[in-house]
Amino acid sequence: MVLFFLGSVPLFYGFIMSLILPPRPYGRELWFWFFRGILTFIPAYILFLLLRAIVPLIFTPLGIYGYYFYHDAFLFALFSLAGYVLISIYFPRSGDRSVAEVLSYLSGFYTCVGAADFVRHYGSFDLYLLFLLPVLRIATILVFAVLLPRALERWNAIPYHHAIAAFLFLGLITAVPLLFFIHLEWIAVVATVALAA
Repeated sequence: MVLFFLGSVPLFYGFIMSLILPPRPYGRELWFWFFRGILTFIPAYILFLLLRAIVPLIFTPLGIYGYYFYHDAFLFALFSLAGYVLISIYFPRSGDRSVAEVLSYLSGFYTCVGAADFVRHYGSFDLYLLFLLPVLRIATILVFAVLLPRALERWNAIPYHHAIAAFLFLGLITAVPLLFFIHLEWIAVVATVALAA
């Protein structure tokens, strides 16, 4: 069970890359973006540890929702997207940003997020951590890999609709831990499958 928790994102990335089958030079560049995501995670996780106490866990529906939105969805999404924007400024590219490039970067980043969560929650695993959260993170990678390149194509205009869509998606996936922790586990499982699909 822990193997799925740790290996779901890198296995998903390898599977997607095997389907895309890019030309060899560009495929090598995608792996570079994967490792850039890993490197970006290190400062991002330090920031996460410093900022996580801002939103404590309060055992009300709104408190549970706010806690998991902030800790499991918003902070990591914010740090990963900010890291991609900063790194992409310093690494020249041939051509436009691509879905595959962002997907590679986010897969590297979220692979490390899974490993850090394994250490942080060791000994207190449940269905949400072992199965639902990894699937939600894969869905997050896919959604943001589509939204981010389109948003960054418009440097001169603030891409409000992309930001709103991303924020709404993070709000939707946070309904899963809320459903799980108010003992609606099967509805949480169905919601996870629907969001992933």
